[in-house]
Amino acid sequence: MAGGTASEALRDRVSRLENFVGVPEDDGAVPLSVSTEQHAIELVDLRRTLDDFMTESSARITNIMEDVMSLTDVVKINLKSLEDEVVGSTSSTNKKKNNGGKKAKDGQSRDAKK
Repeated sequence: MAGGTASEALRDRVSRLENFVGVPEDDGAVPLSVSTEQHAIELVDLRRTLDDFMTESSARITNIMEDVMSLTDVVKINLKSLEDEVVGSTSSTNKKKNNGGKKAKDGQSRDAKK
């Protein structure tokens, strides 16, 4: 793992630096190598948390997209149904108007013949 080799290289550098400068003698002080190792562990934990979050988020986004597609399909079906109702209503209204107009013309032509 590239992160492991980088961490080991960093640990070696810190150890060399501590050997050169010296380790603090203070009781409350934490050696730089220990602190660096703790930070490396925390970074690995943070990376796992981030990876888990990204995986979970990706799954949620996929589910949301599926829901949106399903909703879109339902809306299309409802819209098509409404279009069919409007077309059916319009065509039956037009037929009534046309039939009514023919009757009036027929009535006028009968009156004209008399």
